[in-house]
Amino acid sequence: MSSRNRLFFKPTSISRLAVLLLGISALAGLPASATQDETLDQLEVDDVEETNESNPLDQQYWEILENLRSTDANEVAEGRQRLKALSDNEYVHAQYLLGTAHLYGSFGLKKKARTGVNLIRLAAERGNAFARATLGSCYASGTGVWRDEEKAIKWLTLALAPNADFSGPQTSIPPLTMEAAAAQPQVVGGLSQDPIAECQANAHFFLASVYEKQKKHTLAHQHYLAAANAGVDGRSGLYDAAIKATLNYAFGQGVDRDLAQAKIMMEQSRRLNSRRGISIIHNYASLKIVDEFAIADLEETIEEASEADESKLRFSIASQLADKKSKNYDPAEAVIWYELAADSGQVWAMLELAFLYLRDDLGAPNPEKAFYWFEKTGSGDKPKHYVGVANLAICYQNGLGTARDTDKAQALFNQHRDLEIVCYLGSIGKCPPRPLTFEQIVDLTKSLAKKRDPHAQYLWGLRLVNGHGVKPSIKTATKWFKKAAKKDHGGALNMLGSIYEYHHGRIPQGYSVYQYPEALKAWEKATEYYRQGSDAGSALATTNYGRMLSLGKGIKKNIPLAERYYLKSIELDPKNGYTLNNLGAINQEYLTTALRENDQEKADHYRALMLKYYEKAESLDVAIAAKNLGLAYLQGFLVPQDMLRGYDYVERAADLGMTNEHYRLGLMHEEGIGMPVTYTEAAYHYRLAALNGHQKALRRLVDLYLTGRGVSHDLDRAIFWLQQLVATGDKNSLKSLCDILFIKKRYEEAIPILKDITNQDYSPVRGYANYRLSQCYRDGLGVKPNTRKARKYFKEAIQLNNGEALYILSTEKFAEGKPQEGIDLLRKAYWGSKRAAYALGYRLYHGEDIEQDQVEGVKLMKRAASKNNRQAMYFLANLTYQNQAEAPTLNTAIEYARRASITGNSKAAELLEKLEQQRKDESAPLEESTRARTS
Repeated sequence: MSSRNRLFFKPTSISRLAVLLLGISALAGLPASATQDETLDQLEVDDVEETNESNPLDQQYWEILENLRSTDANEVAEGRQRLKALSDNEYVHAQYLLGTAHLYGSFGLKKKARTGVNLIRLAAERGNAFARATLGSCYASGTGVWRDEEKAIKWLTLALAPNADFSGPQTSIPPLTMEAAAAQPQVVGGLSQDPIAECQANAHFFLASVYEKQKKHTLAHQHYLAAANAGVDGRSGLYDAAIKATLNYAFGQGVDRDLAQAKIMMEQSRRLNSRRGISIIHNYASLKIVDEFAIADLEETIEEASEADESKLRFSIASQLADKKSKNYDPAEAVIWYELAADSGQVWAMLELAFLYLRDDLGAPNPEKAFYWFEKTGSGDKPKHYVGVANLAICYQNGLGTARDTDKAQALFNQHRDLEIVCYLGSIGKCPPRPLTFEQIVDLTKSLAKKRDPHAQYLWGLRLVNGHGVKPSIKTATKWFKKAAKKDHGGALNMLGSIYEYHHGRIPQGYSVYQYPEALKAWEKATEYYRQGSDAGSALATTNYGRMLSLGKGIKKNIPLAERYYLKSIELDPKNGYTLNNLGAINQEYLTTALRENDQEKADHYRALMLKYYEKAESLDVAIAAKNLGLAYLQGFLVPQDMLRGYDYVERAADLGMTNEHYRLGLMHEEGIGMPVTYTEAAYHYRLAALNGHQKALRRLVDLYLTGRGVSHDLDRAIFWLQQLVATGDKNSLKSLCDILFIKKRYEEAIPILKDITNQDYSPVRGYANYRLSQCYRDGLGVKPNTRKARKYFKEAIQLNNGEALYILSTEKFAEGKPQEGIDLLRKAYWGSKRAAYALGYRLYHGEDIEQDQVEGVKLMKRAASKNNRQAMYFLANLTYQNQAEAPTLNTAIEYARRASITGNSKAAELLEKLEQQRKDESAPLEESTRARTS
């Protein structure tokens, strides 16, 4: 049994999210998996009349929760004070909530585990079952108290007693009606969470863990089962408990071995893992931590992760059962578990099955079944594993488990000789007599490399580069490639070229090769290795040498010579898609020259060749070839313009992984390039690009959220994407992030960011931060008012030419009767202030304190509108309604009016109705398109 088989199953990060301490359920029975904000959100209720049975303290408790859930720091502080007072009044639910808040540092309270446990104990002593479960978990884990297994058992057992008191505050608020419940946000398969069942599940799990430590395996197993199956249909069960129960059934720990029950519990673990992950995602979505569009993709990822975890668990159990050194050794059962894992696509399970059937573990070897599994992993154009390829070829060559077929064996040997040592040996008539394990193949490769076989040296170098069965090392790999290169091994020479080009010749982003002369030397060396590799017959080296010639990288640019090398490479490997694309690119250059020279005969010739090579490369899934075809049809210079065909090719490039092409598609939809404006589709493609860190796509996506085009006008979503943009290093995004925080009056969050960026080198951002801080200290936004600090920051903002600060100063000059100074300041400010752009545009349009210039005035208004200034948008829309000179088109005016109304301009809403009626009267076509994404 290989060391790989003895590795025990480890759940993914999604799995680890499933088990959280009970104390997180701070709000009287809320689910343990919820975060602070999530738990508070679940307590929203409708106001109703009080009944005679209500307790006044209950109502205070709910009011305190409203304070604590507020985004206003003052209200949260008030909530903390009221919660402490209510706890001091010995209101049990307040004691528990305050205790868990101290335990985990919630609601702005300092984390004091000991204080928290003391408060929780007060509630537990008075019979609160949630507090008892939490206190038991604290004793079990040693959180806030010394670990004490007996006390843990005592409190957890009390929490699980039939008469345990799980009641919450009995307020005047009645249970939700069926209709109201149906309208509530649902997660996890449409069933609401059950706080009591989840609390009991956690209590069972901690109790089981204590019993397991005490080696009371039967009791531990019973509680693991209860924890795994808690709630209606087991929906409140814990994933880790289900895993424990599965392993207990599989290995007979605390219960008789029962394969059928192990399978049942494994399926429950998969359901729980998937359900909990999806629940967390939905909760994050409701808190606007993730964007709503991502939910479906994340759910699919969670399902895949759950299935992968289940497959790993099956493989782990099988490996234990197949290990002769294990007390659980049972090869017959191992086969069953390996087959379960193999059915879900576990490649190593398939290979282990093959080797089990070759050995005598199950009695007489069964080579036919071994062949079946080798064929599963090693056949096809894209085999699952090269161990499968190698051993499938060995089976064909030696007639093992199948009829001998040397032709099929030789085809596999020749096809994969450059990537696998067994196939190389088979191609030279030295096929091993029997199948080899992964470890044996690694050892064989190293052994032959040491015997100075150049191809083995090359293959050993590849393993060192990729870390396949060995510790990766570029330095050591280079040594082995050089040994093979001395014997003119083309593959080794090509790899040396790649190492020198991409490893030694790497240049930091934003720098040129002239600033890194050592990189230029590395490129020159890479080019020479590629040339030598080409001479030695390597198709890849030939392509790479042609590429260096076509780019002038490490060698003088020579397009005709590059073309000759590309054609030579295609002769060596007709299915090299990148070489085909590069030939298309060269013929594109020839075509461009012919068109400029108006030589139609040459143009037709090169156009046909360009399309031939690009289309063949695209059919081989080469993304850049799809992009090149798409741009050609979109631009209409090289070929007749075909926007639909161009769009499809660009979309194909995007689907093949080119992030920038999603951005391009977004631009096409947003700006109506070759199609009507379609903001929803623009947002879709921007998101896909944004997830890969594309800065421009992130900026445009944020702008769509700020303006409500194609998506909801949602500042919280904008914050989410702005945070992604900040992570890419975009400095201006910090300004937008702080702007939104100011709009939402979350000054306490903005101030630390502003103070941090006052130290940045980028002066526009520094100027912005100083201006915003001057506002905070002037008006007491998130800080105590301080006139001296306000003046200091404002002065610094002026010195840094901050547009908003200059605009404020201009208003003061106008108020002082100094219009010329005000105008001069507006001219300096409008580049960085949408308010200044609007103010200057307005004055130019009307000729106030400045010579009238309506054209320039409208131009400035449009600049302000592009920055989402609602006054400018309303002004421009009104120009259209009044049929004034320089007015925008009707459709643009409607968009301006809509955006202005979204940001709170009531007049804009009235104007929007009038403009829409005008468009209806004129029967003007709508801008939005219903073009759907290809599936």
